[in-house]
Parts: sequence; structure tokens; C-alpha cells
Amino acid sequence: MEKDQRDREIKSLVVELFSYAKYWREQVDPRLKEFFQAERQNPFCGEEFGREVLEKIEELTLRGGKRQRVAFVAATTSLLGKDVTDEQVKRAIVDSAMGVEILQTHLLIHDDIIDEAPLRRGGKTIHRVYTEEFPRRSYRGDPKKYGDSVALLAGDLAIYFACQPIITSEALSPEGKIKILNILIRSGIDTFYGQLLDLLRDVRGSTTEEEILKLAFIKAGRSSAEAPMHIGAVLAEKDSPDVLAKLSAYAIPTSIAAQLQDDILGMFGKEEILGKSPLSDLAEGKQTLLILETHKRANPSEKRTLEILVGKRDITQEEANQVREIVIATGALDYVRETARKFVNQAQSALDAWGADWGVKEKHFFWAVTEAAVAREY
Repeated sequence: MEKDQRDREIKSLVVELFSYAKYWREQVDPRLKEFFQAERQNPFCGEEFGREVLEKIEELTLRGGKRQRVAFVAATTSLLGKDVTDEQVKRAIVDSAMGVEILQTHLLIHDDIIDEAPLRRGGKTIHRVYTEEFPRRSYRGDPKKYGDSVALLAGDLAIYFACQPIITSEALSPEGKIKILNILIRSGIDTFYGQLLDLLRDVRGSTTEEEILKLAFIKAGRSSAEAPMHIGAVLAEKDSPDVLAKLSAYAIPTSIAAQLQDDILGMFGKEEILGKSPLSDLAEGKQTLLILETHKRANPSEKRTLEILVGKRDITQEEANQVREIVIATGALDYVRETARKFVNQAQSALDAWGADWGVKEKHFFWAVTEAAVAREY
């Protein structure tokens, strides 16, 4: 009964969390549409193909996505004492959050090229769209090179777009703009350092639990949690080193727990909920903690199966089920869930160290985020 009660409480918190994110999505998305509409008037975008690529960037930015980063910016601003219903503050949040979201588009486009991913947020990836359109347009050359090249340029465009709403904002002070851009750019740089380490790990063919957990934060956590929270601190004018350190002490373990849950969903989730194929991580041979721990625990026969199937580009659903059965049978799935839970507990302990004068309602929100990190299905 206690477990059922706790599950109901967590589900209620998750609903509350997504409701908050939805509110801020409704503030940010119309402004994103206005931003891209204005960019269409750029005379250098004038060629039909330029506008078409711009539309693909806009579509990916607006398609799906939970807008949790936007919610993190707003909730941290409120947590540290700013009235987020004030129109000037709200505009500052929205302008900053637009930059955060477009930066994420940039990261996703490039990540999809590297992973050769066919789907993102329930639709085709940009490189896949242009690879498939190549023969229909009777172009000459290599379809894949063309698709990858267009997507690479689209991703590069997105990083410049990410800076514009902040630079041109009338709600942000000059000092605030510099601080926010520095946070945004630094998070992007660190994410790419993580991507380089990830590439090295894949070609090296070996990894450790410590390396996987470190990469979980560098590749995703910096841009998804820590940077938005630090931006919120700047907006609240409470971005002292002590405050930023306390926010990071929460953001780091929360991000790692969320990434471990992503890895579980990447193997056991449903495509219609995830917006991507649950076969893709296995086909890529992605070295997750789930796979590492399964290898450690597997018997010789199970190891042979893993060696054959993990990384098989054309892996079938039936073959993927064989891998899933081994993951469960070895206890690796339970181990990763327990590890994620430890990071949730660590994040919740960090909450206890937050200032007594920090917003109670917002602390409740961030506690809900930690539970949602391991309870969500997408």
C-alpha cells in the first residue's frame, strides 16, 4: 500500500511539473515562431532553399520537446526571489529561454548526424530528410554526403540563431546579456568536448562506469539543467559563486539520473512515446551503463549473443528482445535503476542545503523534477 501511495504522489508531482513546463512553453513558442518569421525577411535568406532549411530548423525547434529547460530558467529565477509574473522579468526569461532552446536544436542536429539517427522528436532528422529527397530532385553526387552537409550547415546556423534573442533583448541589461551568453556558449563548448570523448569511447571499444557517468553530465546535463539554472540565477541577480555551486550540486546528479533513465528508455521504451526507435541505441552499439553492466554479469553464452547483436546496424525487434532478456536476467536493469535512484537521493540532499529564504514552492518543483527524472516514460 505504501508503494502504491508513493507512486500516486510521484505521478501527481510529474503532472504538476509538466503543467508548469506547458505554461512556459506557451510563453516561449509563439516568440520562437515570431523569431523565425522575422528571419525569413533576411535578404540573404531569400533563395527558396535557404528559407526551406530555415523552416526545417524552426520545425525541429518547435516539434515536441518538453521545454524543461525553459521551466528551469523560470523556476530558478522565481526560486531566488524574482517575481516571474512581472512583465519585464517574464520577457527576460522568455528571451533567455529562446536562446537555450535554439542551442538545443543546434546540438540535436549535429548529434543526429554523428549517430546517423533517422528520427528525432517524432519526426525525421534533418540529415535524413535531405538524403531521401536527393534522388527525387535528380541531383548529382552522393545523397548521404548531401544530406549530412545540409544538416551540418543547419546546425551551424542554429548556434548563431541561439545568440540573437539574447543580444537583441530589450528586457536584459548589457551585463546580463554578457553573463547569459557566456553560460550558453560555455555549456555548448563543454557538450562538444563530451561528444568528442563519446566518439573516442566508441572507437576505442571500452569504457568504465565512471566515464559513462561523467559523460552523462557533460553531454547532456550542462546544457539541459545546469546552464538554464545558472541563467535563472543571473536573471534573479543572485549569481554569486556560492549560489551557483549550490545549484550545480543539484543539477549534476539530477542530470545523471535523467540520462540513466534515457538509456533505459532507449532500450525498453516505446517508439510512439519516445519519438525515436528503441532499436537505435542497440544498432549504434551505444556503450551505456546498461550494456556495460550486462557484459560484466553475463555468462559466456550471453556474452557471445551481446557481441553479435549490440552494434548490429540492421538489428531486428526479435534480436533486440534477446538482448533485453539478457539485460533483465543478469540484474543489470535493476542495477542501473538503483544507481539512478542514488543520484536522485543525492540531488534531493543538495536541495536541503539551499538557502532558507529560497522559495518553498520552487523547491517543491525541483524535488518533483528529481522524481520525474526516473519515473518518466519519455
